[in-house]
Amino acid sequence: MPAREGYETHGRISTVKRYRVSTGAEDAAQRTTYNYDTAVNGWGRVASVVTGQGYTEAFEYSTGGLVTKKSLTAPGALRALAAVFGYDNEGKRTSLKYPDLTNDAGDVAFTGKTVTSGFDSFGRPVSLNDGTDVVRNGAWSLAGQLTGMEVRNGAVYEARTWTYNALGQLTGQTATGVNLEYTYPAVNDGRLLKRKDNISGEEVAY
Repeated sequence: MPAREGYETHGRISTVKRYRVSTGAEDAAQRTTYNYDTAVNGWGRVASVVTGQGYTEAFEYSTGGLVTKKSLTAPGALRALAAVFGYDNEGKRTSLKYPDLTNDAGDVAFTGKTVTSGFDSFGRPVSLNDGTDVVRNGAWSLAGQLTGMEVRNGAVYEARTWTYNALGQLTGQTATGVNLEYTYPAVNDGRLLKRKDNISGEEVAY
C-alpha cells in the first residue's frame, strides 16, 4: 500500500497516509498521526501517536529523555492501559509496572505487577523480581560471559550454569535435566565438532 508522509513546521513527520492501489484513495483507517513536545519532559520528543482506527499511544519522559510512562487508549475505553518504567542514575531500567486492568465501569479490577531488575557493580543483570525472585544470583565471568543463575520453577529454584574455554566458546551447559558438553578441537580449526549429552550419552557431530 503506497504511503505519503506529511511534516510539521520543525520538519518532523506528522502524518503517514496510506493509499489503496486499486482506487488511489486514502485508507483513513491506516493513517498514523504523530504529535510532539506536549508530553512530560517531552520537548523535541514524540508525545503521542494516533492511528486511524482511534488508538492513541502516549509517552512521558525523564529529564534525560528515557521513557517513564507509555500508555495506550483504545476507542471508547474508560481508562488507558499504562506501563511505568523506572531507571537508575546510569539509565539502566530497574523497574517495569505493568498496566492495571479495569472492569466495565472503568474501575481497577486487577493491579498490574511490578517487575524489578537488579544489577552488579559492572551494570550486568543479576536478578529479576515480581514480588518474589524470578531470577536470582546471576553470575558473570571476568570476560563478561554469563556463568550462572537460579530460575524460579514453582516453589523451587533451578540452578543453571555455563562454562567457556579460553577463546570464549561455550563448552558446557547445565540445568535441571540438562548436562551438555561442547567440543572445539584444534584439528577442526577451533570450530564446534561435537555436542554430547552427558545424561543420555547421545552425541551429535558437526
